[in-house]
Amino acid sequence: TDDLSFISQLSDRPSQTEPDNFSPEAFKAEFDKAGIAIQEYINRVLLPKVDAEHVPCNVQNITATTIAEALEFLRDNYTSADRESIGEKSIDERFLSEEVVNLLYRGQPIVSSVAPGKENPGIGKVWVQTENGSANGALVGMYIQTGTDADGGVWRRYVYGVQPVSMGGTGKQSFGNGKLLYGNGTEMAELATPTEGDRYLAFENGSPAWKDAKNIGDIITRIKTAHGEYTGNGDKTRDIDLGVTPVVLFIVNDTVKSDNAVATGNDHIHILTQGQKIKRTRDGSTNIWDQIELQGSTLKITSANISTTYFGNYITDIYRWTAIY
Repeated sequence: TDDLSFISQLSDRPSQTEPDNFSPEAFKAEFDKAGIAIQEYINRVLLPKVDAEHVPCNVQNITATTIAEALEFLRDNYTSADRESIGEKSIDERFLSEEVVNLLYRGQPIVSSVAPGKENPGIGKVWVQTENGSANGALVGMYIQTGTDADGGVWRRYVYGVQPVSMGGTGKQSFGNGKLLYGNGTEMAELATPTEGDRYLAFENGSPAWKDAKNIGDIITRIKTAHGEYTGNGDKTRDIDLGVTPVVLFIVNDTVKSDNAVATGNDHIHILTQGQKIKRTRDGSTNIWDQIELQGSTLKITSANISTTYFGNYITDIYRWTAIY
């Protein structure tokens, strides 16, 4: 509470002829008075009081009986390598964000083959999980302790050896070429490429699966067709190779004569299934007949006519066929 304004109290024109009769030495001493007073207070009053005053310390882990000892304790702990926490909040957390503390002061990581549970080695500690539990093992994940709770440490996972589906990954270390990935509710599963031909992709119990195209069912979704034509030559026996083995064969006589629009003696459309024969007799005689038959990939034509065949091989007529196989 002392008044330290010594300089402002001087006369605006001090001289030896004025009151107080300031000599040069006395005048200069006025400038030193405030500094000397502060120095004497620190050394003779403040420091002895700091060293002697008892400090009731109710903060956990701080042991000090004086202010000086408490300051020394804080300094030593702030610069220590293991960053021991002081009370409920560590010193570094007073100045740095939690993320920075966790990354900069993690210290030696804990290496294990399992993920951390409720272990509590300290905030900022790193836990590295590898497949075999050694530091050079394949990485599974990295965790940092970010806090504590009533049961122990609170851990946050930062690095994944395998990116989980919940974070946009596949949940797999690797997967094979040509395999399809699909979600099965909790992770990504693989559907291998089919090992046999004639397979189609379908769903079975909510998951994709390869199915045999031959077992599609009543709905025909797999149809192949072939087309061709031949010109009748009147031979009594004739074999025509279709090149495919039809399930159903359609034959159309594409020739209609102008003087015989109904094509007497020649049907315009014939439908044959495998192994089926169509036989016609003529003029009520069982001895004059024509026959067409589907045997495998061959259309067989046979005639018992005296001069020429009419049914399916009438000379110069054009026959077009379509096979479903």
